[in-house]
Amino acid sequence: MTTIDPPLKARDTYHLWVQTWRDSSAALLDAIDLRPGSICADIGCGGEGILPLLHRRVGEGGCVIGVDCDGDALTAAARLCTTQALTSVRLIQEDVLHSTLPRDVFDLVHARFLLSSLLRPERGVQMMVDLARPGGVVALQEIDHAGWSIDPQPALWPSLRALLAAGHGLRGDPNIGRRLGELLCTAELEAVTVRPVVLILYNRHPFMRAAVRGMADVHQQSVHAGLATVPELDALLAEVDCALDDPRTTMTTFTVVQAWGRKPARR
Repeated sequence: MTTIDPPLKARDTYHLWVQTWRDSSAALLDAIDLRPGSICADIGCGGEGILPLLHRRVGEGGCVIGVDCDGDALTAAARLCTTQALTSVRLIQEDVLHSTLPRDVFDLVHARFLLSSLLRPERGVQMMVDLARPGGVVALQEIDHAGWSIDPQPALWPSLRALLAAGHGLRGDPNIGRRLGELLCTAELEAVTVRPVVLILYNRHPFMRAAVRGMADVHQQSVHAGLATVPELDALLAEVDCALDDPRTTMTTFTVVQAWGRKPARR
């Protein structure tokens, strides 16, 4: 008889998401060629975001602003800044769509897993473009569910994946990653670059379950919206949990689409 791990706590799940996608975020910053002394903003930074990665690159002479509307998340971020001595980081609590940050200032404006939860993501992109200095970079990282698979596939996996997408669709676009290039081009950024990142996980990697269980708010919304009953949802999760508990099971993650472009210099 297999033993199913208990659901991950929300804070642990968040940290696991950050850890799992840290290397790909670091590669994004390398591609952008962020320099020491740069001024950056991480919009929707949560309890960590990419704040440590930005701090490491801009150094003591740079400045990193982390913005989030969640006070608890910023408390966690402040704790992180203290324990890791992220002295270049400053934190601001405010609505990310109504930022009071100065315009035309930042060398880099970044957001990860933010636009998918906005009903009008183009507003979020335009706000980020406004913050960037002429010649500065706007960079986005968002999910596209296409290709998200489990092998061997549990019989109920397609139903659960469809339910997650429908539940997420109640508050935004779960596949907005595929639209990032269009959004950046529409915002009139130059040299727009788009690249996909996919991970292959196995041997009960903790993110395999976190990728499913970490969407508890989506599950709840799905039930409240009548997309599924609690027993139906429990049955879907139980079968997928059982499959993920097998060390021979592999997961191809959803695609994380990275896209960035440069704000035109003033003429």
